[in-house]
Amino acid sequence: MLNRSLKVSIQKDPAKPAAINAEPNPYLDPETMIPIAKGLVLDGAKLAGSLYAGAKILNTVCEIAKIAAKAKF
Repeated sequence: MLNRSLKVSIQKDPAKPAAINAEPNPYLDPETMIPIAKGLVLDGAKLAGSLYAGAKILNTVCEIAKIAAKAKF
């Protein structure tokens, strides 16, 4: 049969000093995150509302098609 082996090792990268030229993460700042979060919530609400409205419209069209099919026969 086939004999396969896998060796995994972790090596630290000596080329990158720990704190030299470290930039602060802008996403940890609440003034940055609050508008982003509000935008995501609004987009999600719009998407959910449009999906619901589309489902209701499709359901109404199907009901009309059923009534029309019964009236034809």
